[in-house]
Amino acid sequence: MPDPTPRYLIAPQGVDLSTLRKCLQASGRLREVPSPEVLLSGGEGGRALEPGWVFVPSEVDSGIVHELVSRLGRESGAWALLLVDHDGDGFSVVPVSPGFREGWGSTLERMEEGGTARALLSFRHSLEEVSRIRHDVNNPLTSALAETQLMLMEPESDPEREEALRVVETQLRRIRDLIGELTALRAPSP
Repeated sequence: MPDPTPRYLIAPQGVDLSTLRKCLQASGRLREVPSPEVLLSGGEGGRALEPGWVFVPSEVDSGIVHELVSRLGRESGAWALLLVDHDGDGFSVVPVSPGFREGWGSTLERMEEGGTARALLSFRHSLEEVSRIRHDVNNPLTSALAETQLMLMEPESDPEREEALRVVETQLRRIRDLIGELTALRAPSP
């Protein structure tokens, strides 16, 4: 099933984006907008647009990129800003998370605190934290699941105990599957 999230292409006047436009049109739900103002005000009818993927080609003026990051940091919703470079062989993308606006004092505290607190400040730090947490949870989870399965193999005639262990086993498997989904949230290999 295709992702229904809208895709917006920042396409200011005078910038040739025909190749990128063609690639993005194949993915569906593409809307071209000439500037950040149009994107965030809604342009047509003044309604705010649905949050989505915002593609910004490298040819776009850096002032527009700065304005987008600043504006999206004030918006709610799952906005994602993607800087697109054309490198001859195709396109490459650098995700630039607009994050959430925060006061200077809180930012400094997060930097000093480190760990999970700093993850909010950096996409890369967030990926590192998710990877660490996934690994740290997976080890005891595997042990708990193995112990539960061993207890289920013991010859017992207590149906209540067996049913309780089956519920625990089911829930541990569910957690394992959820943790497994986090594998996609890892830094790409160089």
